[in-house]
Amino acid sequence: MKPGRGTLFSLEAVPVRHSRVGSFLLSLLLLGLTSCGGSDGPGTTGPDTPRATTISISLTSVTLSFLGATVTLSAAIRDQNGQPFSGTISWSTDNPSVATIDAVGLVTAVQNGTATVTATSGSLSGTVAVTVQQAATQLAIVSGDDQSATVGQALGQAVVVRAEDAGGTVVEGANLEFVVSSGGGAVGDSTVATDAQGLASTTWTLGATAGLQRLDVSVAGGTSPLLQVSATGLAAAAATLVKSSGDLQSGAVDQPLSDTIVVQVQDEFGNGVPDVEVTFAVTGGGGTVSAATVTTGSDGTAQSIWTMGSGIGAAALTVTAGGFPAVVFTATAVVPTPDLVVGALSVSPVNPTTLETVTVTVSVTNSGTATTGVSFSVQLLVDGVEAATRTIGPIAPSVTENVAFTAGPFAMGVRALSVVVDANGAVTESDENNNTSVQSVAVSAQTALVAGTPITGIGAALNVELLFAFELTAEDGSIDFTYASGPDGHVDMYVQHGDRPATRDGYECHSHESCRINAALPGTYHILIHAFEAFSGGTLSVTTGLEVLPYDIELVFLDTPTSVQNDAFTTAATRWESILPFDIFDISFENQPQDAGACGVQWLPAISDIVDDIRIYVRLDSIDGPGNVLGSASFCTFRVASGLPVVGFMEFDTADLSQLELNGTLTSVILHEMGHVLGIGTMWPRAELIRNPSVGNPGADTHFVGPLAIAAFDAAGGTGYTGGEKVPVENDGEAGRADGHWRESVLFFELMTPELDAGLEPLSAISIQSLADVGYRVDVTQADPFTLPLIGAAAARRQGLVIDLRNDIWIGPKIGVDAQGRVVRVIRR
Repeated sequence: MKPGRGTLFSLEAVPVRHSRVGSFLLSLLLLGLTSCGGSDGPGTTGPDTPRATTISISLTSVTLSFLGATVTLSAAIRDQNGQPFSGTISWSTDNPSVATIDAVGLVTAVQNGTATVTATSGSLSGTVAVTVQQAATQLAIVSGDDQSATVGQALGQAVVVRAEDAGGTVVEGANLEFVVSSGGGAVGDSTVATDAQGLASTTWTLGATAGLQRLDVSVAGGTSPLLQVSATGLAAAAATLVKSSGDLQSGAVDQPLSDTIVVQVQDEFGNGVPDVEVTFAVTGGGGTVSAATVTTGSDGTAQSIWTMGSGIGAAALTVTAGGFPAVVFTATAVVPTPDLVVGALSVSPVNPTTLETVTVTVSVTNSGTATTGVSFSVQLLVDGVEAATRTIGPIAPSVTENVAFTAGPFAMGVRALSVVVDANGAVTESDENNNTSVQSVAVSAQTALVAGTPITGIGAALNVELLFAFELTAEDGSIDFTYASGPDGHVDMYVQHGDRPATRDGYECHSHESCRINAALPGTYHILIHAFEAFSGGTLSVTTGLEVLPYDIELVFLDTPTSVQNDAFTTAATRWESILPFDIFDISFENQPQDAGACGVQWLPAISDIVDDIRIYVRLDSIDGPGNVLGSASFCTFRVASGLPVVGFMEFDTADLSQLELNGTLTSVILHEMGHVLGIGTMWPRAELIRNPSVGNPGADTHFVGPLAIAAFDAAGGTGYTGGEKVPVENDGEAGRADGHWRESVLFFELMTPELDAGLEPLSAISIQSLADVGYRVDVTQADPFTLPLIGAAAARRQGLVIDLRNDIWIGPKIGVDAQGRVVRVIRR
């Protein structure tokens, strides 16, 4: 029989007869079926039955470093083919006094020593060697800390420390090292083994230096001390009296010397000895001392002021203490004379141009012993030539006067500025060699630009900066600075009104071709041309009298508002646009896109276009249900040059919006939050106009110091305000309420307090002028009438609904960008 794989067998294929032969054949056939069934060929046997052959344990050895330390072992049974085999494993230890093990394989250290842990399953077993050896990992002072003794002497108590393992059990036999780390001195035994209680001790003899001394204790072989013991060395017995300071002075007759007379009583090691009586006595030349008998202080010193007598010449002062040799101070009494000393020059601007004047400020001090008696000259010289002269004085001794000069413009190059005091010798001084101060100033070239007269043929090498200036004498609408390229090269143009910035990042407008200054104010406009590449043949011109553009608030809704909500947002934006009437510089993010999620606000989208003048993203979503936080707002991105916001956001809880619509406060709430985006409460810290912040210091007199807002506060009835400094800022609550609103208890109903009163939410001149203080140009005539309330807040609040806007200012980082959208600064808050 040789069936192939898959052949079906049938008994019908063999005739069956009722005879011995037939039975025998049938038996053979059945035997063949049995031996061949499921096999690949004749004569093969079935697979070997799986049986457990080995036990493997997860670890081959274990070392535990503290008593009570544990480790969990696991064991696996495997068959002859290396495959997992189910079975019951039992654990045991041959030395439970060293290490125990439970039914799930948890080994626990009991005492130092060795043990063998065995895993057993039937006739199979596996073992793990377990070693328990405590390691000292922490030390504790038992006694001997904070003692004191005379320097050079042994402390009264030995220093005793205890060594413990990581489980807090004492360690016997640990070698501890004792090393003096400060103050000098020595220990009796530097290395000590701990006893059965884990204790080690040594004696400590202090060093010769009085004061704090230290002893470090570590485990031998460790990388750093685990413990530090301190002691105080006390000065030994007084041994000598020495001079400290004040000898060999000169002073005016009948006047105290400028330096105090100081002596020190010392022990044999040079330490100051306290509580010793010292006597000061004038022994030559006359005069007096301020204190004749003085007890030395903790540092062993005593001092007195010596006033010269009326006679000119040598004088002597003798100081004694106990039986020590006296010390003698000498001085010379002289006729009182002034001494004029000129300080260092302060020049502003530090890097002037050929079109700019400079202010030079200098201090003049009379460091002598008599008044100058007469007035005297202070001269400013430029390159050795007198440029200006002031007359000051007389000046009394120790008095300083500041003198300021305005000079220039100067020629291009390095100019030597010097100030000379009393050049004509009107004052007789004790020292004539300290009357001059000198400083060099580098003056850069700057060219004047005139309207209607372009400057042509401009060119420069790579990275050179060319400076120009335009003077606008009167308001004349908007002005535009235009650079027309020549035949080659590329440039960057920068424009700034007012003071010339020290770097290009400080210019407000940055463009390759044109900078438009909207509603230009009179004054100086600085123009910088930077050679991005070497260039030539360029033309710079300015046009005046152009149209004045309005300020634009762009609202971008990330969720669709209802028509009522849309109207409220539009109304609020229009109101703020009337208060901020003038367009400011656009910011282009085209080449420097702002990433999505900027400032940590994950839902803010990316920006890659031009923003004019501010873009406010609005999100309407569920926050925390009705009646809690209504929303939050702030600006995210600001212009580095002016500090004014360019991108902001407002988030409102949809659970509260419908109620705000019903009670008629929706527009006021939006107006309030938009005020924060524009800078009220949010720009105050960066503009350095807030004092005494209360977050972290509750109840502080937090106040806003912008002069225009203070004037508006006074005009609203605040002249008699006695509750603190002006303008009072909210000082109660957390960040988001405190330090970012007007103080509720003083301004009550004003729109930018942290609680709104339905129907009583005037947007006052105080809030509007605070925006002027941070850098906006405002129309204060758009303010609502407002006077400080004369009735208490509680009585007023009974008249209507109060809307709590706590925590509505979003706290997070702010990003400063230049005119091209490049990140220049990030402020963490």
